[in-house]
Amino acid sequence: MASGFNRNNGPLMAFGMTMARPFARSTTKGADTLVWLADSADVSSETGGYFANRKRKLPSAAAQDTAAAHRLWELSAEETQSA
Repeated sequence: MASGFNRNNGPLMAFGMTMARPFARSTTKGADTLVWLADSADVSSETGGYFANRKRKLPSAAAQDTAAAHRLWELSAEETQSA
């Protein structure tokens, strides 16, 4: 989104974000689906899921890989316990 995000992470990142800005969505368009999900009666019975442009999207195959999800959970638990 065309916001101020990531502009305080050094000059290289600020430059990259400036260059990407003409191709980015406005903050209003970026927030549209989230606000719609929070406020619309059309989706009040929905629980979970992926949405983009006010439409339900199927997650990628990688996102549906339960073995990978389990591995990620275990690694995350290990890393947070040792911190």
